[in-house]
This record gives sequence, structure tokens and C-alpha cells, in this order.
Amino acid sequence: MKSLVLCCVFVNCFVMSLCVNQAVDVNTVIETVPAQNEYLCKKRSWNQQFDDLKKLINNMIQDMQTTNSKHVKDIQKCTDELNQSNKMVAGLKIEITNLNTKCEGYKYQATPNKGTFEASRKECMDMGGDLIQDNFGPDGAQDHEEIRQLAIQYTNTDRQWDGVWIGYTNHSSEGTWRYLNGKSYDAHNRGQAAVAYWGPGEPNNAGGDQHCGILLYDVDSDFLVLDDGRCYDTNNHGLCEIKTNKCSL
Repeated sequence: MKSLVLCCVFVNCFVMSLCVNQAVDVNTVIETVPAQNEYLCKKRSWNQQFDDLKKLINNMIQDMQTTNSKHVKDIQKCTDELNQSNKMVAGLKIEITNLNTKCEGYKYQATPNKGTFEASRKECMDMGGDLIQDNFGPDGAQDHEEIRQLAIQYTNTDRQWDGVWIGYTNHSSEGTWRYLNGKSYDAHNRGQAAVAYWGPGEPNNAGGDQHCGILLYDVDSDFLVLDDGRCYDTNNHGLCEIKTNKCSL
């Protein structure tokens, strides 16, 4: 308000001086002074208000930039912490996988009853496993002797053709033998560890209907051999593998 009064006084003085020096009609000039005086004073007030507004906007912009910078830092911090957590989770998953691998094991049992291939498989599944397949070949080398001894108990009998079913068939394609899990396996290959290999001349598909793998005891060699049997024969037990957890309490 004080600046506004000073502005008006200054203008009036200037006008009076101008009239004296230029010999201008004072009354004429005085008539125009109020309007000009008011305009000049308002202009000064507007400029001041505009400057204040610019300062206010600049302060707001600075505050926003400061706040935004803080948010960016916070976001980066959270991102770094999330990445670190993801690395820890990935490491834990690897440790859990390794622990599960170490703890995973198998036990082997024969079905309590004799039956067809499918009936014996169902009994194995009811026991929590399946007909042996995962550990018949190289992957189960550490257990092969245990498996053989179990199989011999059910094959070395007075009946020549008593045997045990295993999870090995050529149901899907004649001549192509696979485990029940779909993996192909060559039981002729004696260069790899296995519970047993095809016997001499086997598989021969005698009668055109021998499509299921069976372990028999060869008296002459005193060893187990693999034969192709008729899946509907009912005089064989099933040889089951059942997953276990060796680390469980």
C-alpha cells in the first residue's frame, strides 16, 4: 500500500513539473492525470503480483522436483531389494532341488498276488509306485543287486515260466520297446548297466501276442533274463519300484 501511494505522488509531481516547463494548460493535463495515474499504479501492482506468482510457481516446481527425486530414489531402492530377494529365492530353489535329489530314493517290492500285466501294475500303483522302469537300466545301477535278489525270490521256482512283470512293453509299436513312462530303452545293449538283458533269441513275439516284459530265471546260466510275455498271463507277480524320502523323520 505504501508503494502504491508513493507511486501516485511521484506521478502527480511529474505532471506538475511538465506543465510548468512546457507551458501546457494545467487544467487539461490534470484532467488526464487521474486515468494515467491509476493505470500506472495498477500496472506496477500487476507486475508485482506477476512476479510473486512466478516465484510461487518456481517454488512449487522445485518442491515437485525434490519430491520426484526422492520417489525415484525410493523406487530404485525397492527395485534393488526386490532383485536381491529374487536372487535369494532362486538360490533357495536350487538348494531345495539338490536336497530333494539327495533325499529321493526307492524301495522295491513284489505284488502280493499273481496276475496279468495290467493287474500287477494296478497293485504296484495301489502300493504307491509302479512296475519297475526308472531303475531297471543305468539310472538304478546302485540298486540292481537288491532288485535281482528280490526278483529271484519270485522266479526261481519249480515252475519254469514263473516270472515278474516289469514296466517295459511294445504296445505302442511292434518291435519298439519302451518303458511305461514313454522312454525308449534297448535291453540288448550289454554295454550299459541293467538288472537283466534280453535272453537268447528274445524278444521273439511267439504266437504274435507277446508284448509285455517279464523277468525269468535262467537255470542254466543261474541268472535273470528278460523275455517278452503274453500280457494276459496270470502266473506272474509284478516287480514294483516305490519312491521314498530318505530324509523324512
